[in-house]
Amino acid sequence: VPEWQEAYIRYDYLKTLLKEIIKLKHKTNPPPPPQHQTASGEGLSRKMTLYRAFSGLVQTPGKKRQSSGQIRSSSETDIEEGKAPILVNKASHGLETTFLMTAEEGGEYELVFFRRLDDEFNRIEKFYKEKVEEVVKDA
Repeated sequence: VPEWQEAYIRYDYLKTLLKEIIKLKHKTNPPPPPQHQTASGEGLSRKMTLYRAFSGLVQTPGKKRQSSGQIRSSSETDIEEGKAPILVNKASHGLETTFLMTAEEGGEYELVFFRRLDDEFNRIEKFYKEKVEEVVKDA
C-alpha cells in the first residue's frame, strides 16, 4: 500500500550496518585460510553469509539441538548467567534493546545497529497504533 510506505522497515539500511560490522570483525580478526579437501576427509570451509548467520542455518552457542532435530534456545539460562548479548525492555517511548557486549571489539558498531533497529520497530509500532486508533474512532 503506497500510503503506508513510511511504515516499512528500511532493510537496506540495517543490512548495510550489518555488513559494516562483519567487515570490521574480519579486519580485526581475519578468517583462517580456506581448507581444501584432503585425504583425511576434511571438507572445504564455507563463507559465512548474512543469510546463514541470521537465518538459523548455523548452530550458535546459545542454542542446543534436541534429539528431535528442533533447536531449543537457552536464552533464559543465558540471561540468568549473564551471557545474553542483548536485553529488550519496554521503555516509555517503545521497546529499547540493551546491548551488553559493547566492551568487545566492534561492540560500539553493534550498539548503533541495535539502536537503529529499535528506532525502526518503534516507528512502525507508532504508525500502526495510530492506524488502529483511526479505525476505532471511525467505528
